[in-house]
Amino acid sequence: MKFFRFILILFHPIIFPIYYLLIFSTQISAAVKTSMGALMLFFALSLVVLPMIVTFLFSKLGVVKSVLFPDKQDKNAMLLIMNVFYVLNTLLWVHRAVDRFFMFFFLMLMVSMLIIYLVSLFYNLDIYTYTFGAMFGYYITMTFFVLHYSVAILVAIILAAGLTGTAQLQVTERKPRDVYIGFLMGFVVEMGLAAYYLLF
Repeated sequence: MKFFRFILILFHPIIFPIYYLLIFSTQISAAVKTSMGALMLFFALSLVVLPMIVTFLFSKLGVVKSVLFPDKQDKNAMLLIMNVFYVLNTLLWVHRAVDRFFMFFFLMLMVSMLIIYLVSLFYNLDIYTYTFGAMFGYYITMTFFVLHYSVAILVAIILAAGLTGTAQLQVTERKPRDVYIGFLMGFVVEMGLAAYYLLF
């Protein structure tokens, strides 16, 4: 059980912006790489560290039961926190001279989180596997036009998704249907957003 809890902490949805950038940072243009260090630090602070601190404080104050969000109310509270930070982050950068890849990255995160938040108000899908499905759909779409195809990355995403889904079933009261629907929805949403970015 401790192993599965560790997996859920390691692949916590709040941390996913950093995983995205770690995967794609080695495959983007040299011009963008020059500012990667500063952007990675900014992402880590604004989209990972600060939301984690707020969520931890909420758990200590009793607003949420656990940082692993075992029930729908806790999960929606976490999604609301993430949405606030994502929207503020996007508004901060939208009028600045930022590379189109990163501007899309901001918008992709914001739109994706808004969609899953609205869906979660009515259906208790699994946000952990949603994030993996989103990464899988985004990577597959982007590799057709922009990135270098890597079987290792695709296999790693699938294995991590399966491991995290299993951990959710073991630690929380999630049903297999919630896990599968979460992955499928994330895949469809991010593939759609990436396709829009590439076509328009």
